[in-house]
Amino acid sequence: MSETIFCKEHAARLTALADRLESRVTLHVGKFKYNTWFRKNKCGTAGCAAGEACLMWPDQFGPLIEYCGVDESAVKEWFGLSTQSEFNHLFVPNNQLPKLYGGRSLSSKATRQEVAAQIRAFLEYKAREQR
Repeated sequence: MSETIFCKEHAARLTALADRLESRVTLHVGKFKYNTWFRKNKCGTAGCAAGEACLMWPDQFGPLIEYCGVDESAVKEWFGLSTQSEFNHLFVPNNQLPKLYGGRSLSSKATRQEVAAQIRAFLEYKAREQR
């Protein structure tokens, strides 16, 4: 992937994802699970923030949902994340760099609200970085 330049469109997408995670209405029918991208089962679906993004933007991620998987590079590109550490900070439990990107360390048991706060802290970091 070539160098990604973070822009207002990427910030708007991350903000929309954080808003969705903070709302009581997520597209996952089942439980939010920070350590599960997307999983279908007899009760519906379970998934994390990246899995929720796939459901929010089906035209972008639809084919990936068919096999219940997410392509990290597609998620990085969609949200303007230029490094693996930025991706991990937002979407992978126990892989945060709060001193660099803000927020805090999140375990696999992180709630939707905690992940949304992590996204918002990252957006504040990006805003400072672009000044």
